[in-house]
Amino acid sequence: MARTLPPPHPRGTPKTPGSGRKKGTPNRKTLELRELMALLVNDVDYQYRFRQDFIKRRLHPSTELTVWTFILGKPTTTVEMTA
Repeated sequence: MARTLPPPHPRGTPKTPGSGRKKGTPNRKTLELRELMALLVNDVDYQYRFRQDFIKRRLHPSTELTVWTFILGKPTTTVEMTA
């Protein structure tokens, strides 16, 4: 039996309560990408090849930053203010 789709949501009306992704639930693709980056960062062969490509300037420096950002998260910056 084929699943029937609900009628389209009329424009200008509020969302149906409880619809959509719940607050704090991460995106599925983001989780998969983080898992892949964690596997790559912990792989010795990948680290060696990445290092060689980086030394030979085949990779842009921001590439390594992006990989580490996915694994460790963005670094937090603190601002100290004195009066």
